[in-house]
Amino acid sequence: MLSLVGAALLGATGVPAQTLDLPTKAKDLVGRLLVASPSMGDGRFKQAVVYVARHDDQGAFGLVLNKPQGAGPLEQVLRAFRLRAQPTEARVTVYWGGPSESGRGFVLHSTDYGLQGALMAAGDLAVSRVESVAVAMAEGNGPQRTLMAFGYTNWGAGQLDREVAAGDWYVIAQDKQLIFDAPDADKWKRAYAGFGLDL
Repeated sequence: MLSLVGAALLGATGVPAQTLDLPTKAKDLVGRLLVASPSMGDGRFKQAVVYVARHDDQGAFGLVLNKPQGAGPLEQVLRAFRLRAQPTEARVTVYWGGPSESGRGFVLHSTDYGLQGALMAAGDLAVSRVESVAVAMAEGNGPQRTLMAFGYTNWGAGQLDREVAAGDWYVIAQDKQLIFDAPDADKWKRAYAGFGLDL
């Protein structure tokens, strides 16, 4: 995360109160990034950075952005989903999006591709199912910026709000350079450093 805008949210974090930027409505977290606190109790999300695609009265949905599971030919993804495209030599890195439904694939992408088939959109980023965008990616007609994840992270009604209030997560503004350009091993450290706190 190269240019962090925004401030930490809530919790006994030692962050001066005047630096907190507290959304007043649940939907205000849509499109923002969650940064796991060093004290995160759930080991699955240790040093995780999560893009929040949905956050409403029913709960929240997000994708972990910094836990790659492997890289390989995009052709393998197409075959797994029984999708047909022109032969391609494109490669893709696949991320662990979260513990829910690991067989389901999603692509976080720029909206230059348009929103056909998009499940959720916030600003100039959208989330689509792999089936909706992978062929276009293979044929060079897809979004300019993409991040493919299998599985997702979800929270029940009010759960994310409680976790943020408890200090499990910090919240920062959307940062496309961090999402798509920063080395995965550095994403959490860069995000956390943006708060001016020591690791």
